[in-house]
Amino acid sequence: MCRGALTHFGYGNCMNAQPQKIVSTLRGRRGRSRLRTSLPAQITSLLGTYNVVLEDISLTGARVCIVDRRGNTETPRAKALLVLEWFGFDAFGEVTWRMGDRLGIAFEQIIAPAVLIKTRDMEDEQLGSRKAREEMRSYMENWSSGKVR
Repeated sequence: MCRGALTHFGYGNCMNAQPQKIVSTLRGRRGRSRLRTSLPAQITSLLGTYNVVLEDISLTGARVCIVDRRGNTETPRAKALLVLEWFGFDAFGEVTWRMGDRLGIAFEQIIAPAVLIKTRDMEDEQLGSRKAREEMRSYMENWSSGKVR
């Protein structure tokens, strides 16, 4: 699954996707550290709009996993241009590689460091609310089975 977020969002499975042709560009390996996330986002290309999980992001690019094709039958391929949108932010970029429902995206322009900081804050908020829900669910299960008074 896409970093555990798919279960949370109720979407499909990316881990079972078989690798397809991976295409890299002349840009080579990334030179920036990445912020790992599991935030909901969307990408829009000429093929349509897709709901994705933003798995990681840096100043220069991102990795996403498509979790809902929204009726689209094709997946953007390497060199496809698209817009990545998450929590009020957006970045124009190009698909640099694809493996199943996972895509690597290189941004056309470097995003502001403040955007990464706000994205990290959003991830922290999401993790905090998920943890609180899990703790409440566990407490209620224990209470209903008589383990907690």
